[in-house]
Amino acid sequence: MPRVWSGRCKCRSLWLCGSASGRCVCCGPSTRCPHRECPHTGVGPPCTTTAILAYQCPPPCTSTTAVTEPPVEVAVVMEMRPWSWTWIFLTAVLLITPATAICPPNCTCDNDDLQVRCETAELDVLPLTLKAQLQLLIIHKSKIKTLDQNSFFWYKELRHVNLSKNQITTVLGETFKEQKQLGELHLDHNKISNITTATFVGLTNLKVLSLRNNSIERIGSQVFSSLTQLQSLDLSENRIEILEEEALSGLSHLHILHLRKNRLTVIPASNLALVPDLAELSLGANLFTQITSNDFQALRSILVLDISDLNLENGLNSSSFESLSGLRTLKLEHCGLPSVPSESISPLTSLEELYLSHNLMEELPSEAFQGNRQLRALYMSGCPKLTHIQKDCLAPNLDIQKVFITLNPKLTYLAEDAFHFLRSLTTLDLHGNNLQVIPEKAASWRDIKSLHLEDNPIACNCSASWLRTHILESNSSDITGVYCATPSKLSDVPLKDTTLLDLGCGMDPTTYGIVIGVVVFGVVVLVSGVVLAVLYSQHGSCLHRLLKGHRLRGGGSGYDHPCQPDCQGYIMTPHKPVPVTEL
Repeated sequence: MPRVWSGRCKCRSLWLCGSASGRCVCCGPSTRCPHRECPHTGVGPPCTTTAILAYQCPPPCTSTTAVTEPPVEVAVVMEMRPWSWTWIFLTAVLLITPATAICPPNCTCDNDDLQVRCETAELDVLPLTLKAQLQLLIIHKSKIKTLDQNSFFWYKELRHVNLSKNQITTVLGETFKEQKQLGELHLDHNKISNITTATFVGLTNLKVLSLRNNSIERIGSQVFSSLTQLQSLDLSENRIEILEEEALSGLSHLHILHLRKNRLTVIPASNLALVPDLAELSLGANLFTQITSNDFQALRSILVLDISDLNLENGLNSSSFESLSGLRTLKLEHCGLPSVPSESISPLTSLEELYLSHNLMEELPSEAFQGNRQLRALYMSGCPKLTHIQKDCLAPNLDIQKVFITLNPKLTYLAEDAFHFLRSLTTLDLHGNNLQVIPEKAASWRDIKSLHLEDNPIACNCSASWLRTHILESNSSDITGVYCATPSKLSDVPLKDTTLLDLGCGMDPTTYGIVIGVVVFGVVVLVSGVVLAVLYSQHGSCLHRLLKGHRLRGGGSGYDHPCQPDCQGYIMTPHKPVPVTEL
């Protein structure tokens, strides 16, 4: 049992309350300290305060529970509560020297790096026995319910605090008054229902604040006004219905704002105007159903906009995004869109990533994204009504690199030349659709580095022969998972394991060799016949006359010159003139 010193008193029990009437007052785990003062000075802290700081009681002890010792200064302890025995020594500051620190059970304390992590400690109060120079404090999945002015009083060097997944309901004003170095504060997944202008006083250097998944219903005016350096604010998954005027006042450096999954019925345009440098905004899963031209008019610097999980069946028009020409990423998933919103997104000339998954469009039409020539990635998965991908659907988007069209149960048609001229396309994911035929000319398949076609009911006929060859040549694990669905004899057979005979458009290697040999032989015979025919046509008449015994002009039995083409060298010499009268 540790010994605690105060003046001339030394308690053998754990707790020291003070002294009165010349007697030291010591208490154990089964009693509570009464209000006591030092008789010599008449001054002494009450035992029920949060902490009894260093002090001396000079009168000598007469109690049987104490012995006389030289005066030693100490610091003692938090109020003891009968119901907190598990952490009784965590709530006491029993410091033999100012540098002494006690690590709570089931926590990891690194005194060199000034870090404490408690993942399964189940603390019900914030420990006060940690190193005063602590910089990082993480306590997850515990039972802390209240934060007050004394919770962090000793830890003025904190840079990072994470108290997520506790049971915090109340954060009193000026709780963080001394935490001027704190850069990140995570209070998500608690039960906080109210925050005021005093809640975050002192956090002049805070960069990141997360209040996600609490029970906040209203954000009052200038609640965050003291957070002048804040860059990221997460208020998603609360019950927020109202942002009062100037609720975001003072957040001139805010770049990221998450308001997803609340109960907002309108876009808080006037508050968004207070954070003109906002780069990322999440407003999805709220209750508003329309987006007008004025809603985002002040957000000239925004790069990422997430408005997924809204009912926007009739909520978009040609001017909805007209002020967001610099937007790079737009998320419109789960919005009930009946068709690709080509007209609404056409003003987004800098758009690079578009998320349209889980909507109700029936086709991806030709030149669907005519105004979005900078598009680099398209995500269009889980659309229950999508049936067709038309020819040249991405023809205007020559720089597109990634296309994900997956898990669409009714997608049966992929047009020829759907992605054919997209030379920058390196990733094409078409897995989990209902495609039976993959056209050979649908894309420049050899240029695609990552290709996914698995979980499609491929018809293993002659139309799949090119795909079989491509799989065998590429030997890529991304496309080896392509299986035959039809005919029944090939059902569940990997396409790469079939033969051309299996696909009904080829022959086995032996037969193929014989056919090639016959063809070559026939070609040789044909060429030889043609050559002989040509030779005969050029010299045939000369040979004919030679066979008749004709002679060359000039007499004799020899030839002066080879036969001429017109055979003029051959003449007939009669043996005897024939008189005219005999003719």
